[in-house]
Amino acid sequence: MASFTASYLMSDSSYNPHTTFKFNLKTSNLKIGLTVSPHVDSITERIQINGQPISEELFNSELAVFLGLIDELESKPSYFELMIAFVLWEFVRQKVDFAVVETGMGGLM
Repeated sequence: MASFTASYLMSDSSYNPHTTFKFNLKTSNLKIGLTVSPHVDSITERIQINGQPISEELFNSELAVFLGLIDELESKPSYFELMIAFVLWEFVRQKVDFAVVETGMGGLM
């Protein structure tokens, strides 16, 4: 397991924990999953592995499998619920070591 300590940087007034954490993840040789919402150019941006969106072909084929699995649900999930469940399911299939998942209040604070 990689260690992400940055205590030696605490005395530096330019220390940014988010940048340090991102740098540590990128240089850790771990497989990192990232999900962002909303997507900007392509829906495939919602599933990124090591900073790269998955291919459109992989996205489409995996989504077809996922939709087949949830087709039997009594209640139908919302778009957001469907997408976040799909992203997390795909992270498991891609065997990521860490998943960076956006959390938010949707502007309701």
